[in-house]
Amino acid sequence: MNQDRKDIILKEIQYWKENRLLPEQYCHYLLALYSEGEHDEKVGKNKSFMIFLVTAFPNFLILLIIGVLLANYFTEMSNHLQITINLIFLFISIGFTWFYLRKNNFYNKIFIILSFLLFFVGTIEAYDFYFSRNNIVLAILVIIHCLLWFFSGQALRFNYLKIAGLAGIVIVMSFLLKDIIFF
Repeated sequence: MNQDRKDIILKEIQYWKENRLLPEQYCHYLLALYSEGEHDEKVGKNKSFMIFLVTAFPNFLILLIIGVLLANYFTEMSNHLQITINLIFLFISIGFTWFYLRKNNFYNKIFIILSFLLFFVGTIEAYDFYFSRNNIVLAILVIIHCLLWFFSGQALRFNYLKIAGLAGIVIVMSFLLKDIIFF
């Protein structure tokens, strides 16, 4: 068979494998058949680097974002710096959320949670800087975040976001009622 035709067929089978159009076992069989056993050698060279990109780098990024969240609350940085760092890592986390959203795996859920958490922390930092001691504004911001979590959970069909949104609204409403009743 012509080498160009083999390359086209191998790319097509690889596409089927990546998009799960055929079961993985069939794809391995077809790749081995059309490459005459050479395909596994080509894949093996790049496999270790791909494993690093798929697993180690997101794990490092998750630890880095958690470190940023801890550093915001346990160090004395200016509010401008805290808000800027939160925004930078929020956009990074949203980018990874967008990347992993199509894959529906563990990292998808982790980066969604981290994105919402970073957005919430950044909003609270901005509130603290601009509206310090105004509890009504804080309650409105928290309710907006909880509604965002709830409706995102509805759209993405993630029960944990819906539960977090509803629980947050109930908690904020109970604090508001306590303040109204007991002044």
